[in-house]
Amino acid sequence: MASYKILITGSNGQVGRATLDQLGHDEVFKPIALNHTELDITRPDHLDAFIQNNAVAALVNCAAYTAVDKAESDAEPCWAVNASGPRILAQACNRHNIPFIHLSTDYVYHNNLRRPLKETDDCKPKNVYGASKLAGEQKSKFHHPKTIILRTSWVYAQKGSNFLNTIIDLAKTKSELTIVNDQIGAPTWATDLAKVIRQILSKVLANPNNPEWYGTYNCTNRGAISWFDFATYFVNYLGLQCHIRPMSSSEFKRPAPRPAYSVLDLSKIEDTFKPGLRDWNDAVKECLDLMG
Repeated sequence: MASYKILITGSNGQVGRATLDQLGHDEVFKPIALNHTELDITRPDHLDAFIQNNAVAALVNCAAYTAVDKAESDAEPCWAVNASGPRILAQACNRHNIPFIHLSTDYVYHNNLRRPLKETDDCKPKNVYGASKLAGEQKSKFHHPKTIILRTSWVYAQKGSNFLNTIIDLAKTKSELTIVNDQIGAPTWATDLAKVIRQILSKVLANPNNPEWYGTYNCTNRGAISWFDFATYFVNYLGLQCHIRPMSSSEFKRPAPRPAYSVLDLSKIEDTFKPGLRDWNDAVKECLDLMG
């Protein structure tokens, strides 16, 4: 049986860890995870040598600058990671003619539409983070035709810095929390996202020259919910004695504006790769059960 070496950048993040785990339990793949001290992606010669010497079959970029509010006053590192980084990786993948999968975000849309957003809808990011991620998408596709962009939303995992873990920690020590109730999206478990990445790699690497694989796809768990309702759901599921109170975004001022509606249409990815994405509540229950 053929096996494929997959280079994962950003493997210390929640999606990177989940992808490493998913590929590591599949005998078809041999994932390679390196941090920035082991592989300097800003040095094309180092990157080229590594890809060639290790016979890398595909590259999955999970690296991202995600400090959304901090980016408003400290934009340079955000643009370096989210825009320049993908460009460098895409160029290397192009030189070696291997598929490139790059993770992006619902924040690229921010277009005020109030129905599930399609990949062809206008992208009008209104914060530095969203603009940098859109630039990363554009640079990746410009420099390498074998690029797959996965736009996802509201990602959480058992470990790491995310909304789920933050609220759980606070709910264990506070009697009341206030959460915005007018931002609507789809919570996405990093493990489910990683499973889709594994399925995509299985199909693409079986026929990497099929141009129909490549392009931009929305990829989230199914459903729609507000941050307030999401927090209420998992706090109640865990039986924590904390009252969740709703508030509007206008009451909770933050440096970076958030989209009010970012539920993504999943028709394209289901039609192309048929991953069978499940509802957000089924995913979060499994995640919470694993957390004990």
